[in-house]
Amino acid sequence: MSFWRQAMAIARRGLLAEGRSGDLLWVVLPYGALAVFLSPVALDTTRSVLAEVGFGIAWIVVLLFGMFVTFRRSASVSPAEADMVSLLVGDPASVFVGRALASSVLLIGFELAMAPLVLVLFAPIGPSSWWALAGIGALAALGLGMIGTVAGSLVGGLGSAPALAPLLTASLSFPLLVGASVATHRLVEGDGILAPVALLGLVNVALTVAGVLSSRPLEESA
Repeated sequence: MSFWRQAMAIARRGLLAEGRSGDLLWVVLPYGALAVFLSPVALDTTRSVLAEVGFGIAWIVVLLFGMFVTFRRSASVSPAEADMVSLLVGDPASVFVGRALASSVLLIGFELAMAPLVLVLFAPIGPSSWWALAGIGALAALGLGMIGTVAGSLVGGLGSAPALAPLLTASLSFPLLVGASVATHRLVEGDGILAPVALLGLVNVALTVAGVLSSRPLEESA
């Protein structure tokens, strides 16, 4: 079986498992929507100020609630299940790519569900900019999916140090959060978004290389 067929099989398996559990639909989405909806009430400020800070708040919500899904999905793999996947697949890099793809798809679904509420509450974006917004969201989701996969693998390999996961996730997610927030804000203002989008792309490339290279050592330490 080729590398990509192995990765897609792993991704399909992860998505089916999430579909059976329903955590994204019944737990994460309602609480994420509530967090976004209550943000203007907590800030108690004008709509112009909300337009300035709203997308930053939205990306923090995506980070906090989305990473719960990706990290839990990666960390919930039992040792027996990991051994079985390792024997069947053989290439740890394809396992990393497959799990990261599954997490990214879940995050994109979360972003799509949150997008109408965010646009209504904070700053509407014209249809001509929707493709750019979708690209920003996809890049952020890919990066967060890889971070969650690596964090879950680390916790699986270092079972005595689960508290490292939030610290690792927060530190690695910072450039993604900055890039996505700046890009969406500039999109609303009508300014150029090349620099923040380039930052998102570079971070994704770095995460891909790091994840692939570390996949075998992490598998051996699990």
